[in-house]
Order: sequence, then structure tokens, then C-alpha cells
Amino acid sequence: MCKQILGVNKRASNVNTLAELGRYPLKINIECQIFKFFQRFIFVDKKRFLYKAFQEEMKEDFGDNYTWTTFVKSKLNSYGLTCMYRN
Repeated sequence: MCKQILGVNKRASNVNTLAELGRYPLKINIECQIFKFFQRFIFVDKKRFLYKAFQEEMKEDFGDNYTWTTFVKSKLNSYGLTCMYRN
């Protein structure tokens, strides 16, 4: 749809098309939302059930299962921000 709006060939670069419209790839938007949700746990009351459930999920080793906390941990590791996950 973005390429149609700009009137460019359908083989034009997706990145350039999105940049021209001032948009980000969907993957970046999703990661931002995940990090914003993760950030909420930093400031949540430690007595709330939500925080306790989050702490338990962080402790568990889910083996082959891929949860959103394992995703956050791997992304923070790739950005060199492992300390944020541990704290």
C-alpha cells in the first residue's frame, strides 16, 4: 500500500519506501511495545501479583519454549544491556 501511495514500482526497496513516508518497519514498532511493557515492571509495586508472576517467569528455564521474557533478555543482551534484565 505504501508503494502505491508513493506511486513507485512494486519492486522498490521496502526500507526506502517506509523511510519516505516517515514510518518504521513493523518489527521495530513491535519491539518498542515489548520494551515499554517490560519497563512497566521496573516501577510496579513489588507486592502485586503481576510482578510476582513476572519474577517467577524470569527464574524459570523453559527449555525450548520461547517466551516474551526470553525475547527481552536476548534483545537486551544483543544491545549490551544485560544489566537491565538482571536488575
